[in-house]
Amino acid sequence: MRMNFKIFCYGALSAVTLTLSGCYVATPYGYVPYGTPIYAYPPGRYQAYPAQYAQPQVANPPPAPVVQRPAPASRVVDSIYFDVNSAIIKPEYQSVIQTQADYLRAHPDVRVTLQGNADERGASGRNLSLGTRRADAVRRALEGYGVSASQISTVSFGDLSPANPAKDESAYAKNRRVDFSYRP
Repeated sequence: MRMNFKIFCYGALSAVTLTLSGCYVATPYGYVPYGTPIYAYPPGRYQAYPAQYAQPQVANPPPAPVVQRPAPASRVVDSIYFDVNSAIIKPEYQSVIQTQADYLRAHPDVRVTLQGNADERGASGRNLSLGTRRADAVRRALEGYGVSASQISTVSFGDLSPANPAKDESAYAKNRRVDFSYRP
């Protein structure tokens, strides 16, 4: 019983000491309560960061620079369309891929993301896989025309990004596609 009383007293004494002393952080110029932001103001002395300096306000911020990407003169189509459950590029889109490849070879600083899509019919996992296969087919075709692999990235949206949300065959045909998304 006597030992439990001693442990209780030491514990209570420790708790009171920590509570009264607070949790302070040592700085080169003294102790600051833990959690208080410190700021060298004036230089060489630490003190609490003044509230009026928390968010510097700019009266008229300069406009963000606009980077314009030159559009290829002969690029007409930004999408390649596929048949149902297919990742085979149709012959009529070979000229589109050739045009895109010519543009990418002429502008090695430009990057393209090939966004594979599918219509909403079928399971989501299967549609994601089909979108990946379609984007990879276009990537391989572009690389076959001499485009650097470092310029191309692929992503699949499956059935999550329909071009036409209607529920008919013409809408489904527009959703089975690979989109070209350019970035500098």
